[in-house]
Amino acid sequence: MRKKQWISFLLALMLLFLQGTSALADEVGPVSEEAISGNEKELEVVTIEEEEIQTQSVSGDYTYTLSNDGKVTITAYAGTEEDVVIPEQIDGAPVTQIGIEAFKGNVTMKTLTIPYGVMNIKNRAFQACTNLKMINYNCELSEVGNDIFQGCTELKTIHIGNQVESVWRNVTGTLMGENLESYTVDETNPVLKAMDGVLYKKNSSQQWGLYLYPPCRSGEVFETPKEIAYISSYAFGGVKQLKELTLTGNNLEVSKSKTVVNCPGLVSVTFGQGITDIARGAISGCVKLKEVTFDSNLKNVYDNVISNCDALSTCYIGANVTEFEDLVGGNVEAYVVKEDNLVYSSENGALYQGNKLIRYPKKSKVESFVVKQGTTVL
Repeated sequence: MRKKQWISFLLALMLLFLQGTSALADEVGPVSEEAISGNEKELEVVTIEEEEIQTQSVSGDYTYTLSNDGKVTITAYAGTEEDVVIPEQIDGAPVTQIGIEAFKGNVTMKTLTIPYGVMNIKNRAFQACTNLKMINYNCELSEVGNDIFQGCTELKTIHIGNQVESVWRNVTGTLMGENLESYTVDETNPVLKAMDGVLYKKNSSQQWGLYLYPPCRSGEVFETPKEIAYISSYAFGGVKQLKELTLTGNNLEVSKSKTVVNCPGLVSVTFGQGITDIARGAISGCVKLKEVTFDSNLKNVYDNVISNCDALSTCYIGANVTEFEDLVGGNVEAYVVKEDNLVYSSENGALYQGNKLIRYPKKSKVESFVVKQGTTVL
């Protein structure tokens, strides 16, 4: 009893701390978020490895435990079926949890259906199911452990049922499968939809936003649809194939930190038309990012929008930019302004506004610098 009290106390203390800092959401386990424009809710999961010892029962291929309130946790599966449908009930009791490593190492399962009643999938529940190719995801989870589909190297598609409103993710984009290529969604789902394998979500204001981009979706170039109004945290988490990303929208809010994070091949990001908000750290940990382009004026932006992208070398400024916010903080080798821009210009990597030198790049490799002729203000 004393052990349970200590665990409960520590969890309560941690939750109070997390209310004061959302930064930890990027460092500790998976999160579930309700992506509401201007108000996104994040839920942390702290996984407890120790499970209370309970009596194990067997029903068919399933070993399970029964909680005091009559709910089933599946603890092991011994079947060899290719199409596995987790039952909604076992021996008349509802299945609500998939236990730690319950299906780990199953090599015969090719498709998996998780019913709506399942609320918790614990650590490594489906780890190393090496022939699993597709999941019918019908559950609305309240808790998720770590590495639940780690090592499911053939898992390419997740089909989302009509009652699902949210999908969990982590900062590396691998929670739902490191080789996932596409999402599909039941046509009757009122909140989620998929287009070309990408998952979108409708918020409480009936606006659509980009919710999740599969980590292994094919294609090196992607432009967000112009009709979206927001992009969720971790939407582009750990995306492997993407090299060029253009963000556009309808009063688009990129108002969550780490929207584009840990994308190992990303080289170029363009902030296009229709963006109103960009959060601090929106682009983070993209180690090969070299170029950032601003094609329109930006409102409601923060410093350090781009962080931990040490290869960044060039900031391009488009012809339509008349009010430039330096979101790279000078951390480039050069600024380059398109010739038809009437407000800004560049020379030898430095940025000018009329006759005023307004920014010299901190990482400039120019050995000898001469201020542009006609400059009167520094």
